[in-house]
Amino acid sequence: MTKLPQLGAGRYRLGPRLGAGAQGEVRRALDLATGAEVAIKIAEPGASAADLETEFLTATALEHPAWPTALDLLPGERPALVLELVAGRSPSGAKLPAESVSRLALRLLLALRALHHRGLLHGDLKPENLLLPEGPPLPAAASARLLDLGLARSFHRADGRTLSGTPAYLAPEARAGGELDERADLYSLGLTLA
Repeated sequence: MTKLPQLGAGRYRLGPRLGAGAQGEVRRALDLATGAEVAIKIAEPGASAADLETEFLTATALEHPAWPTALDLLPGERPALVLELVAGRSPSGAKLPAESVSRLALRLLLALRALHHRGLLHGDLKPENLLLPEGPPLPAAASARLLDLGLARSFHRADGRTLSGTPAYLAPEARAGGELDERADLYSLGLTLA
């Protein structure tokens, strides 16, 4: 097990792991300065701080309640991104009523519009990056949250990187390395809601 760094000059007490991916892991933490629980995305050893900085800047610029608030960016040997802690469950495998799916689709489309207006694609839409609050399906769908802007990229990939996400949810043109626009995320959203 990799030893975790001290984060934010001891401001954050790390708790249990919430998830992990190619770029690092996400842990629940306590902000000792405010008493608030937060989520901290900790980069893998040797990962570029620029990726987390881009994710932080993207998250702070988005103006839609479906995106978690970015709270802090922590430099260091293993840079970290502090985010609002979002509680809920993935809809993976859930059978939602049609009206709930309609509300969920509308909320997510509006959240994606906020991202797309900035010229960015999410790049990794899938059920695991979507959380529904606990409770009845209809109100939960209206309060769904989208997670993980770690793979968000410009439509035209001006940074030279290809769009890499979860292959089962990528649009065909993304898998083929072609030009991308909003339709790539819409394709992934359709598969996520199917």
